[in-house]
Amino acid sequence: MVGSSGPGRGDDNVRAGLMRSEPPRLYCGIKRDGKREVGVESQHRYSSRGAVDDVQLLSKLLRRVRLNDEEEMDQFAAVKSPQSSLTVGSAESTAARRAPPPSGVAAVAPAPARAAVVGSFVFGVFGDNPKPASCIASMIDRGDVESKRLFLARRTVLEMLRDRGYSVQEHELARTLPEFRAWWAERPELERLAVTTTLASDQSSKVKVIFCPPEPVKKATVTEIYNGIKEENLSRLILVLQGKIMSQARASLKEIFAFKVETFQITELVVNNTKHVLKPKHVVLTEEEKTKLLKEYNVQDSQLPRMLESDAVARYYGLDKGTVVKVIYDSELTGNHVTYRCIF
Repeated sequence: MVGSSGPGRGDDNVRAGLMRSEPPRLYCGIKRDGKREVGVESQHRYSSRGAVDDVQLLSKLLRRVRLNDEEEMDQFAAVKSPQSSLTVGSAESTAARRAPPPSGVAAVAPAPARAAVVGSFVFGVFGDNPKPASCIASMIDRGDVESKRLFLARRTVLEMLRDRGYSVQEHELARTLPEFRAWWAERPELERLAVTTTLASDQSSKVKVIFCPPEPVKKATVTEIYNGIKEENLSRLILVLQGKIMSQARASLKEIFAFKVETFQITELVVNNTKHVLKPKHVVLTEEEKTKLLKEYNVQDSQLPRMLESDAVARYYGLDKGTVVKVIYDSELTGNHVTYRCIF
């Protein structure tokens, strides 16, 4: 890096950078003493004539850059006295703060609690440790991390079941984190997190969600789960894993169970990815809608754009191979258009 502290030093460094192949870049950094440093950074050989003029112009501009501690502090708000909550830090205010009090006037001790504004955020300063104001502190969760992760994962599971067409009670979706913690503290057992429900359109189609313990899931664990639910006449099972699943255990899921078994890591369910602002809307087509679409465009489902069965959206909706999804894009970046994808 090359600084710009002197008028001649910058020119020498720029001339030395003319033999490099890439144009030098303007950098801005903060030294350990707090002062800002602006200069030209060059790393490779450079000999372009057009860029030489740019470097010379850049060198002239760098001579005019003069930033020091006081100018840096002018960009922030500081506190001057207990009577004023906001004071712009400048050379004059800094000198005034450092000046001794007049004779006969007792020195005023600094206020124990002060406030400073940076941008649109308000911070309370207590001694040397900044603390967030009440509006920000209200958004900080100081409770148990484990209970919050289980709460978020279970809420996403309920939303996923509802979006798949299963019956989900509204009071379960409306449960808040404090309410969940109070309910969970009574008996913190993973069996209480299990969810069993049926399709709203077909009461014979039943699904169950089981939260597994943090220990690795082995083949014996899968066998134990099967023995516990084999009498429930399920059509689908969802396992929420808190640890890894062994390869033999994953293979046994297809061997032991006669229906589809889905597995999700709990970290995948902490956030509902379908609610992201950049995620386009996905609509699963019925068999009638799929047949009408293929007939309208005179194509087969294998000719449609594809979506992997392992895709996050396909896993969220539990889509099987051959299912067609309507994807609706509506944003400034992608524009407003519709496309279709087939799961394979």
